[in-house]
Amino acid sequence: MSRQHEQAPPETQIFRPFSGSDGCFRLRLSSPVRAVRRAVLRASSRPRFADQHRHAAFTLIELLVVIAIIAILASLLLPALIQGKRKAHQAVCLSNLRQMGIAIKLYTNDFDSRFPAKWVADLEGDQYNGVKSDQLCLGGFDPEHEPCLQRYPRARARPLYDYMRPSEVYRCPVDIGLDMPAGCRQHTITPSNFRVIGCSYAYNAGGLCLQGFNESTRKRQADPGVGLAGKNESWAPEPARYILAVEPGGAARFY
Repeated sequence: MSRQHEQAPPETQIFRPFSGSDGCFRLRLSSPVRAVRRAVLRASSRPRFADQHRHAAFTLIELLVVIAIIAILASLLLPALIQGKRKAHQAVCLSNLRQMGIAIKLYTNDFDSRFPAKWVADLEGDQYNGVKSDQLCLGGFDPEHEPCLQRYPRARARPLYDYMRPSEVYRCPVDIGLDMPAGCRQHTITPSNFRVIGCSYAYNAGGLCLQGFNESTRKRQADPGVGLAGKNESWAPEPARYILAVEPGGAARFY
């Protein structure tokens, strides 16, 4: 057998002899093997997938810091948001009351400059006929429940029906109902005046305790028993100082 067949091709040899500078023969890895060895070393030097995942995650302290920053920002922004919402509700209420004021003015023009009376006749030809108080409902929708139908007039019998038909204008955004104080003969209205009797705004027809304020005005009322009901416009020489309508219950504001 020839020497060519005794030795493996250089590409398949693992060790290849070479002569050093001192004249001694040594063995070294062939080029393909060295390449594989370098690749294995590079692969072993890379971080494992678990290590990469661990380094990319949040630590507990970092997470707490982020939560604290979010809480601080929320505490700074929430009051501004609440204030903005309150202002929006006030704008809606003032718009509603302005339209009600226009409707009342149209009513007084047709009724010899007199404000709506406190009592109206509700005559629909059924068991709910009668004379009822419109103090809590100058306009708006029909009452929701049967007991309310016996106490409050239906929509068509209310003074403002022909001047401003039932709509969302009669709804206060912060209407949460009315809890009558002790001494008032009326019942508690929940969840809201608009839901139960069809109107959020109460008319100053005297007895402001019915609106939950127990006569708590800054100055003594000229006629606390009747208010503006049925009076001529000239009875109020300074209209800006007289209460025309009120948001009952939790809203607690006079207009």
